[in-house]
Amino acid sequence: MKLYPAWLSFLLPEVKMANSFKSEENNCYYMFCGQGIPSTYNHVANAIKDINARPELNYDYLIVCLDGENLGVEGRKQKLINYLNEKQVELVSKCRLRIIVQNACVETWFLGNRKIVRSNPNGEYLKDYLQHYNVKIDDPELMPHKEPYKPGHNFMNPI
Repeated sequence: MKLYPAWLSFLLPEVKMANSFKSEENNCYYMFCGQGIPSTYNHVANAIKDINARPELNYDYLIVCLDGENLGVEGRKQKLINYLNEKQVELVSKCRLRIIVQNACVETWFLGNRKIVRSNPNGEYLKDYLQHYNVKIDDPELMPHKEPYKPGHNFMNPI
């Protein structure tokens, strides 16, 4: 919830974050956190229903940001699309759905910051991962999963 507003402020400085989904301001976006998979799928379906029910709000895009995790980029996109098809939920307004999927997870982007990953980490978990794939040398977004994969592990604490 901190990353995306900061990112959007650089990409689209003229667009501001709205305080409410029902905001009728121009050039704004509304953001919420889906609290991870699978609840995010349900939140997206409900967001589509809300947008369809309020065409006067003039939303141009519904942008969904997801982690690919063990499904990868295309697999995660397809999983969301399949869920929406199964629930028979479709945007009927001029609003367009855009799905952004991070390869593995958004936290891999943070690993690209050389100040975050220490040259000589103390934590055994991070040492093990650096042996598996050294993010200080290789592109963190291309890091393959290491078994056993532990969803939700906090790589930032302890390092």
